[in-house]
Amino acid sequence: MPDWQLATDRLFLRRVTLDDADLLLAVWTDPAFIKNVGDRGVRTIEEAKEAMKAGALKLYADYGYGPYAMVRKDDGARMGICGLFKRDNLDFPDIGFGVLPEFCGKGYAGEVIGDYAGLSRRHPAAALGMLIFMLALAGIPPTAGFMGKLYLFAAAVQGGYVILTLIAVVMSAVSLFYYFRIVVQMYLRDGEEEDAAPAELLRDRWTEVAIAVCVAVTLIVGIYPAPLVGWAKSAVSALGLM
Repeated sequence: MPDWQLATDRLFLRRVTLDDADLLLAVWTDPAFIKNVGDRGVRTIEEAKEAMKAGALKLYADYGYGPYAMVRKDDGARMGICGLFKRDNLDFPDIGFGVLPEFCGKGYAGEVIGDYAGLSRRHPAAALGMLIFMLALAGIPPTAGFMGKLYLFAAAVQGGYVILTLIAVVMSAVSLFYYFRIVVQMYLRDGEEEDAAPAELLRDRWTEVAIAVCVAVTLIVGIYPAPLVGWAKSAVSALGLM
């Protein structure tokens, strides 16, 4: 198993092992986790190890991803887990996390929005990509997000769900506040360190290529969605759903 890690200024993520059974047990038995995610029914270290074998370790073996331990650099404290999960009801990986109570409310899960401050100066291309992605999430043209919401809302109206569509439109407008907080940090705030370098991940050439490809697809679908819409309709027809 490769020694995979992803580091930030204060944390690093690594794959969990059976030695982390106590960490997973603490996360799964946290009342907040049980209330908001669900009760895994795991109550002992041995049960946690068996759950990990059937869950996290199997995900690594089958898909190459899974949950990762959140570890604080200063003292090696394990604060929780975050990562990608395979859900039976989803076609793509789902993002999930669980932070132990004593580490909540301290900006570790973000890490913090201030980490984006000055990104336009330190890495203009990454900041531009992030801006386009935020516009897409907000449903602003000419992005794929706009076209997606347009078709979704149109279908909802045609189905008679006018009130629900109006609520969705209002919530989309509200979401602008949260998305553009990041944009403000990137373009209108200076980072705490004037000469701060881009994060290590952003210095990787393949990361830059991936960002560029995603930006291109986001804009192409937003400007000329006809081929994708045609493929989607053909797939729906083939499945007998139309």
